[in-house]
Amino acid sequence: MASPVGIFNGSSRTIDITVNGGPQIAINGAGPAQAWQPQSPAPGAGPTFERGNPGPNVVGSMGHNIIHAFVNGIPWGNPFSFSLPYSRPVGSLQIYVFGSPEEGAKWVLLADGTACAM
Repeated sequence: MASPVGIFNGSSRTIDITVNGGPQIAINGAGPAQAWQPQSPAPGAGPTFERGNPGPNVVGSMGHNIIHAFVNGIPWGNPFSFSLPYSRPVGSLQIYVFGSPEEGAKWVLLADGTACAM
């Protein structure tokens, strides 16, 4: 059964992301108007998690996952590449992206509130 993955953009830039070669997902940037709270994609637009193989817009636990970030269609930093051990039970996943124009995107993946990839 698929469960939603929370993706949060803490940067001031509006970005598009792709998960495992899926469609681009737009996420607005944070700023003073949002009290600098990280922003999420529109409801239902984000990726899902499944205990199985990764796929387009699906984070999987039986293989390698790759997420790309884009600003105005241009890659922003290096892709975020990670694997989740199949043996680890996962109730929820949250992916945080942040960074600067000079440094590019930085990523943190939390599984049930515990950092498991950076």
